Amino acid sequence: MDLFEYLQSIIAIVLGLAITKLLQKVAWAFKGFRSTPGHWLVLAWSGLLLITVLGYFWVFWRLFSSVSDMSIWIFIAFPFTQCALFYLVAEFLPVPAIQEGDFDLAGYFVDQRRPFLITLGLFWLHLNVMPHFAPLVGLEGKQTLIEMTLGWLILVPLLIGVRSKQWNWQVSACAGYGFIFLSQELIQLAISN
Repeated sequence: MDLFEYLQSIIAIVLGLAITKLLQKVAWAFKGFRSTPGHWLVLAWSGLLLITVLGYFWVFWRLFSSVSDMSIWIFIAFPFTQCALFYLVAEFLPVPAIQEGDFDLAGYFVDQRRPFLITLGLFWLHLNVMPHFAPLVGLEGKQTLIEMTLGWLILVPLLIGVRSKQWNWQVSACAGYGFIFLSQELIQLAISN
């Protein structure tokens, strides 16, 4: 086994736990909150986060598959920190365990949004800063100007969501995140072809 295979197995375990957590919250949203206002926002966030984690796994392979030597500190500072942050994003997605009776999921989401959105912002901040340090650790951190711009711009809807307690701003934060993230993915797809 080479170094990349070891790295990939650890990363796959952590990302697998994050995916499990997201799918569990999707199941709770479907089972317990179908008629509750706000369940669709949780489902939208979950779908976007699933695409994000799968995209990260793809990028991880592209970035680290050629690495033949990496210290434990570089591993912790770059890929492991990103995966740990993503696991925390999945953990903090504001969906409680299934509740009996009437439950205000929209109100719960608004009340519990900050840890989720701040951690998601830290994840993207780490992703945005990493390419600047990549050459120091022997990685290629090439990004086009539009990719970098969208990477920083994605923080704006997250900040709006953190700052606002109003439901329509939470919907706008999710829509803004989704639009910017999916635009970035489509641009990366077009660049790679």
